[in-house]
Amino acid sequence: EYNIRRDNHVYAVCKRLAIMGLDYSCIWRGIKNGYGKYDEGIAVMSRLPIKETKSFIISKTHDTMNWRLRRVLGVRIGDDWFYSVHMGRADDIEESFINQWQNFVSEVSQTERVWAMGDFNCDSESDGYESVINSGWYDTYKLAEEKDRGITVRGNIDGWRDGDIGSMRIDYIFCNKKIPVKSSQVIFNGDNERVISDHFVVLVEV
Repeated sequence: EYNIRRDNHVYAVCKRLAIMGLDYSCIWRGIKNGYGKYDEGIAVMSRLPIKETKSFIISKTHDTMNWRLRRVLGVRIGDDWFYSVHMGRADDIEESFINQWQNFVSEVSQTERVWAMGDFNCDSESDGYESVINSGWYDTYKLAEEKDRGITVRGNIDGWRDGDIGSMRIDYIFCNKKIPVKSSQVIFNGDNERVISDHFVVLVEV
């Protein structure tokens, strides 16, 4: 349905996994023009069959040339919905995290189990984070029986260019139902595997 370039990252990852004998389904959705040259989008990969997909915009702007454009991508696997997200910062007056979170909640199922995963650009000590918890969602990191420090970014990262940010937890896996979580860990952070991005990876076992 959407054009995907041969050098698309998730497409390349799926091809390499196939060579290794690992069969993944992959859904990708283009969002905007990034940095004047990148076909920036969002993706979901799954080893289980994807039954249904859904995508919608949560930002005020719909302009694909505007870096503030935010779109989420969801897939239904089994009886659950899994959404890949990348939201705006809470201190952005034009496109705030809280407004985008409210738009997201209004679009997803209120009866089925829903997972929201990705870069929320929202510190776990902020009002934005509290707005997520107060709206009835659960942070799998907080539910986990075993966990590490949870830090997903540190230093000077893209999008937070006003100096060294120290260390923060801004990447999450939220669920709208309270479920048992065995463990939550951060990987590719230099301590648990090598760093491969300015954001580290959240891995949970439920």
